[in-house]
Amino acid sequence: MSGMMNDIAVPFSAEAESAVLGAILNDGNMDAVRIDVPLKANDFYIAKNQIIFDTMCKIDADSLEIDFVTVSSRLPKGCGVDAEYLKSLVLSTATSHAVRYHAKIVKHNAMRRRYIKIAKKIADSAADPQTDFEKLQRDVESVEWSTAEGSYMYTGKELSVQAFQKIVEAVERGGKFPGQPTGWKDFDKITGGLCEGELIIIGARPSMGKTLFSENIAEYVAYKAQKHVAFFSLEMQAIDVMLRMFASQANINYRHIRFGLLKQDEYARLSEFMNDRKQEYMHICDNVFGVSQIKAHCRALKRAGQAPAIIIIDYLQIIAPERNAATRNDELAKTSRDLKILAKEMKCPVVVLSQLSRMPDKRPDKRPVLSDLRDSGAIEQDADLVVLLHREEYYNSDSTNKGLLEAIVAKARNGKLGTATLEFKPDFMRIENIHWDIIDKKEEQE
Repeated sequence: MSGMMNDIAVPFSAEAESAVLGAILNDGNMDAVRIDVPLKANDFYIAKNQIIFDTMCKIDADSLEIDFVTVSSRLPKGCGVDAEYLKSLVLSTATSHAVRYHAKIVKHNAMRRRYIKIAKKIADSAADPQTDFEKLQRDVESVEWSTAEGSYMYTGKELSVQAFQKIVEAVERGGKFPGQPTGWKDFDKITGGLCEGELIIIGARPSMGKTLFSENIAEYVAYKAQKHVAFFSLEMQAIDVMLRMFASQANINYRHIRFGLLKQDEYARLSEFMNDRKQEYMHICDNVFGVSQIKAHCRALKRAGQAPAIIIIDYLQIIAPERNAATRNDELAKTSRDLKILAKEMKCPVVVLSQLSRMPDKRPDKRPVLSDLRDSGAIEQDADLVVLLHREEYYNSDSTNKGLLEAIVAKARNGKLGTATLEFKPDFMRIENIHWDIIDKKEEQE
């Protein structure tokens, strides 16, 4: 279907617009049109549809269920949208499975209409001999401006007010970490905690303890700080992650749990941990494949009033690419960029585990460096914080640093570099603050 705009056919699809609205009314879910194909009310051509979508957005912002009742009750009075029109959308054959396809049609048509409008403006200016040439150039440049619509450029005044508020908040904290602490004192002193909006990469060679490192962060935030955690395990099953957390939190040897060698007091500690009300802060998912699914889960938590204080993903290289790319490097570059956008959208740190190349194994000094991040330099570029893990005893069984793990802060966009030495206790699934008397005793033995 098309209208006419100064003898130019106006691109729009009433069927696609109805399909998008019908799918949302039937499914109550706006993830596809908020994340995968972001739509705005003015992307719809039909005025009634603009009003309905705008109402849906307001309901979604209030974390309420979107259905026929809530939408009809929130529509502006005298807006021209009657109950019969809404019912026709509900009774349509639209499904959530096709909503992304239909949303793309709506979005693309909206962009075409904007381009027609801009092109007409340029054509009119170019045809008018009285038009100042510099003005014509500005009109041409407005085409580039149109592609930036939907983003926002702050004025210096706006940013200065926000920046000053950040300074006030820092003063009020009285020297406390600006980010979410992990519980590892030396590590937090270096990083300042894990800050909102940051993409944090935890890189290590196999068997260094990167999964355990991330699990312990999740446990501290959920069980100690009592904040919601979204933990995405793409490698291990969710039940296995929780079994490891049982060992860690109940202070029980993991082998006892796996082989059923539990003592009576250990049973009691497990039962206490299992029934702890703080379990509601831990959310673990093991059946996602791509970033869009991760986004949808996080947005669902936010709508439910359980916005994650931290998102953890294990691990980067097995996240399924959602767009075609020429090379593996390009795939990872797009994925890392999407994860950075997720951190900004959810306003929380996103911690992503990453494999390292085999280069550390080939060097005399096995400690990893930033360039060892595997497959893509974009990971290094997008990350705000990069932490590389190293255990000397893995390479040298006679090492005097047995039981120690180095957390090497190799990149810190907003902090300093350094190395925190931690105590590595895999039998109990724990990484702990170092007790320096261990080091002293080792030195005495030497």
